[in-house]
Amino acid sequence: MDGLMATVTDLIRQWHAKEIQGTPLMRGLVNHDHWDLRLVEEATGEKTLRISTTKDGKRCLLLFSDGESYSTFAKANNVTVEQHFLTVPGAVLFAGPMEDIDQIWVDPLTSHDIFYDCEVFPRLREMANAVVVEGALAALRGGDAPEGTCRRVREYKNYYLASVVRDGGPSFLMAPDNKGRTLAAAFTADDTFDAFLPEAREMAGGADVQQLQIDGDALFDTFQRMKIDGFVFNCSGPVVPVAFAQAAAGFVLAG
Repeated sequence: MDGLMATVTDLIRQWHAKEIQGTPLMRGLVNHDHWDLRLVEEATGEKTLRISTTKDGKRCLLLFSDGESYSTFAKANNVTVEQHFLTVPGAVLFAGPMEDIDQIWVDPLTSHDIFYDCEVFPRLREMANAVVVEGALAALRGGDAPEGTCRRVREYKNYYLASVVRDGGPSFLMAPDNKGRTLAAAFTADDTFDAFLPEAREMAGGADVQQLQIDGDALFDTFQRMKIDGFVFNCSGPVVPVAFAQAAAGFVLAG
């Protein structure tokens, strides 16, 4: 089943069954666009996030992926009063501040629930930022990008390139292309780089393939200087690849 099309319930069950690893699960959680968070109404009438406290004193944020998951939780806790919710997309939720939270509990008290401790929050944030920049790249390619998209793409810090050492120096691996074009390959996240790795190792002919992290300013400046026809992001999935002519590098740097 395609991880991007699977429900949260499907993904967590696949993870529990060891059918997928943690990174595809995180991408699926980030791509889920309707997370329900409980709210509590203060005496002033203001509504704030309801944070639970576990038996060992951890501050825990409960997330519900759909109405059925909340119904299961409410039934288990004999909740009968009307609840207030804030609904947010995963890319916004997991990129947001979580300094006052020790733990996230996804679909609590269901058969597929899962916990994330605060040590994992940075990885969730990185995935959320990757999903956001992937959307920005697709918007640039589609020609319908809102103002500020070039800046968002340029300021992203976690692009990756695949490199091998040849003739005593590093050489970037190109994306496969059936039209004979020279297209530089770039990646927005660890899982998109990992998807390319089998092809990269074949291209490298046994040489060690290095994953090089690079920020947007340096990446697009490099693309502008290379002898290439263009560049493509995430050429091997698991997201839809996005390709540009080389001139787009200068457009992003100037935008």
